[in-house]
Amino acid sequence: MARLTRKEMKRDEVMESLETGVHWIQAHARTLILAAVAVLVAAFAVIAFVMFQSARAREANVRLADAMVAYGEASTEASDAAAREDARVLFQGLLEEYGGTEAGSVARLYLGEMAVTDGDLEEARRQWSAFADEAVSSVLAAQASLNLIHLDRSQGELDKVEDRLRKLLAEPGGVLGEDQVLRELAVTLEAMGRDGEAEGIWRRLVQEHPNSPWGAEARERTGAPSAAFPGLEGVS
Repeated sequence: MARLTRKEMKRDEVMESLETGVHWIQAHARTLILAAVAVLVAAFAVIAFVMFQSARAREANVRLADAMVAYGEASTEASDAAAREDARVLFQGLLEEYGGTEAGSVARLYLGEMAVTDGDLEEARRQWSAFADEAVSSVLAAQASLNLIHLDRSQGELDKVEDRLRKLLAEPGGVLGEDQVLRELAVTLEAMGRDGEAEGIWRRLVQEHPNSPWGAEARERTGAPSAAFPGLEGVS
């Protein structure tokens, strides 16, 4: 009997492996089909979810635009209480139906503003605090944080505001820039009658952030030279 060559033995091994694989597939065909179907279903579900979210975001943006138009009309001198209530209803409906979208969250900013106008400061704080927690835009989150700082300061909660601002200074990288935090801290210290400390903060703002939008205000408070022409103050 002729002996098999190494090449023939290798070929037989490959064929045997293929046959084994075919038998395994045949034996597990139902399981494999179900698994493939499950993968396809999951893929379609993800695609459908993404498309739904995209469509929902577009709808929310349209609703936000409508509410903002109503808010603008309600803010005119000729507007009445009914117009303001119409705007409030639009923002509230947007928040309730599209709360998980950015547009839905923005409704909280406007609801807070309207609450302040109506004298309901606690409602304003509730809306702005919730917005600051869920905002995806750093710019809008910064606006909400500033609103809360100004609200607390207007209510005389100066110690609370100072503590919050000093914590922000100790933890850089937040939604508010350091120059903005320094400005708010200086204003707060002035409101507390601590003018000497406030001047130190103003000077820090000038030194560390000479090109800040609040630099001119800080230089005016401290008598520091102009950023554009240092050393020329007092020259006529």
